Amino acid sequence: MSIKLINIEKNFESKKIYDKFSLTFEEGKINCILGKSGCGKSTLLNIIANLEEVNSGEIIGVPEKIAYVFQEDRLIEWNSIYTNMELPLLKFYTKDGRKEKIKNILREVELGDCMNSYPKELSGGMRQRVNIARALLYNGELLLMDEPFKSLDKSSKENIIKIFKKNHLEKNNTVIMVTHDINEALSLGDNIFILGGSPAILMDKFKDVQKSKEKNNIEEKILLILKE
Repeated sequence: MSIKLINIEKNFESKKIYDKFSLTFEEGKINCILGKSGCGKSTLLNIIANLEEVNSGEIIGVPEKIAYVFQEDRLIEWNSIYTNMELPLLKFYTKDGRKEKIKNILREVELGDCMNSYPKELSGGMRQRVNIARALLYNGELLLMDEPFKSLDKSSKENIIKIFKKNHLEKNNTVIMVTHDINEALSLGDNIFILGGSPAILMDKFKDVQKSKEKNNIEEKILLILKE
């Protein structure tokens, strides 16, 4: 089922972030959101995740099982990396099953030796790899991602994106990802949405991007829109 936001209104004190805003995210697709800082992109993810309430409007089609990669890693400092990753899996797998899955994905993200380490012992990029790996392991029907790759170096980013693509192909889950990186959106997004203004509006959208033979034209259009 597609996720639909219908005529939503969202205010922060006297500032109106969204005013009768509507948008549909297709089921099973990677939906990328681009836009200038401060236009409400992260707020939109939080609304979908039910972490923030709207003043009015309707959100339909959001599944119960959601994974969320925040900009900050939100690891529990006094828990080991293994325990941080295990917590969301407790209801779904046996102890041995959890251990096997965690070992495998940590190996994939090149952190196989860090299972018993604590967050404070890891760099920011390493912590973010744990953050992303944990979300992928959770198997959410909906995966929300708020600039997930920005703290990663080039090599780690390429590897994580490869794992992310494989994970999406296997699960066919719905992904809604906020990014400031146009190339990232063009290489990953099935659909790209450009937000802007205050209150935010949908300035443009591009569908079936991965099937398009005109990615260069799409990139030029996005650049022009973001300059407005």
